[in-house]
Amino acid sequence: MTEAAEDDALTVSAQTFATEMTRLGRILRAARGDRYSLETLAERSGVSAGLLSQIERGIGNPSFQTLLRVAGALGISLVELVDSSNSADAPDHYVVRRHERRTMAWPLEQISFELLTPRGQREVNVLRSVLPPRSKVQGFYDPKYYRGTVCLYVQRESVSVGMVDGNRVLHTGDTLTCRSEQIITVGNPGAVAAELLTITTPGGL
Repeated sequence: MTEAAEDDALTVSAQTFATEMTRLGRILRAARGDRYSLETLAERSGVSAGLLSQIERGIGNPSFQTLLRVAGALGISLVELVDSSNSADAPDHYVVRRHERRTMAWPLEQISFELLTPRGQREVNVLRSVLPPRSKVQGFYDPKYYRGTVCLYVQRESVSVGMVDGNRVLHTGDTLTCRSEQIITVGNPGAVAAELLTITTPGGL
């Protein structure tokens, strides 16, 4: 496979994002249910009612931070917000087949995440993420949403990790392990897509 083909394989298509946004809208409507009006959820989350309405209709373009705030306001985990699969349909409680991975995509940042560990796993979660060139995620490890130990493993290219005591650049094969609250940003400073594995313990994303 050529380098260009490999890069294409790491890019989440516009069709995938459109499908994910439609699915996300259905999940958000179901999670909100009769508990909150759009206005009440907007007040609780700090996300405008207009944007919430767009997301529910599958036409919004929410940022990662926005989805974190909405999940927190609903009192559910991020995975519960973006995953609509039914655990009863899972063929195995221990194995996650490649085609069965739960995928989370953020159109605004053009970043996708795949959960490699089974549904209901609380002791450890492993996510594979694809970071487009010059991209950055902020708030993923915000103590408001997650507390625990994080290990980052770079599978391909380089990843920049902004921490409370300075910035670290990790290259292919490098790892970084710390408490989640020490991480401020995770990004890709390079010109090609980077792959990153994130191991969190305890689970609870």
